[in-house]
Amino acid sequence: PHPTSRVKVFLDGGEYRVDLLVTTDGPGDPGRLAEIARGVRGANRALFDVTNGQMCLHRVEIRSGGAGRDEADILIAEDFSDDAEANPHPFAHGITRISKRTEIRGGKEVEGLTIGEWVRLPLFHPGTKRPIRWDRPAFVRVFAHELCHYLFGLKDEYDRRTGRPLCWSIMGNLRSTEFCRDENHSHPGLERSCWARAKALYPRLVVPEDEDPGPWEPPAPRIVIR
Repeated sequence: PHPTSRVKVFLDGGEYRVDLLVTTDGPGDPGRLAEIARGVRGANRALFDVTNGQMCLHRVEIRSGGAGRDEADILIAEDFSDDAEANPHPFAHGITRISKRTEIRGGKEVEGLTIGEWVRLPLFHPGTKRPIRWDRPAFVRVFAHELCHYLFGLKDEYDRRTGRPLCWSIMGNLRSTEFCRDENHSHPGLERSCWARAKALYPRLVVPEDEDPGPWEPPAPRIVIR
C-alpha cells in the first residue's frame, strides 16, 4: 500500500492476501514453532473477521533462532523487555513500528500512511524466562491487534493510562471482532474510523453498512516452518 513499507499484500479474486515472515529468538523446537503456527492461524481468523472476509493471510514463513530478523514482518524477541519503549504500560504486549518516524507504542503518534516496518512481540512474560504461549486466546487477540496496526496503519483506540476502551473496535478492545465505522467511531481524539483508514490504503475493501460479528472462517494460510 505504500512504497516504503515492507507489507506484502496482493489482490486475489477481488480479496486481499498477505504474506508474512515471522522469526523468533527462541530455539527451533518443533513444539514451540507449532505453537506459533497456531497463533498465526488464530490471528488470521481475526483478520478475516474484522475485514468481513476481505483480507486474510496467504503464505507465512516461520523461522527460529532469530533467522531473518532484519527482514521479518513479526519479531518474537528475547530482548523485548530490555527496550524501555517497548512496554511503557503493564497492558502493552507488543510494539508496532508503522514507519521509520512513527512508533505506536513509543509515544510518538504522528498519523500517516507509511506503514509496515515491523511488529515486535515478547518471547518471555515480563520479568521472567517463561515463554509466552502465542497460541492462547488472549495472546492471539494481541497478535491480531498488532497485525492491524501493521497492515492498516491504525492507531490504538484505548486510554493509554488505564487501558479503558475509547472505541468498540479491535483497536480499542481486544475482545471486539470489528473495525469501527464512521457511524459508530467514538474515540474523541481520532477523526477517522478504522474502516475509513483501511479503505484509504486498500480501495477494493467494501465498508459494511452494519456490524457482522461472524464468525468468518478464512482459507487456511500456507505455513512454512524453517
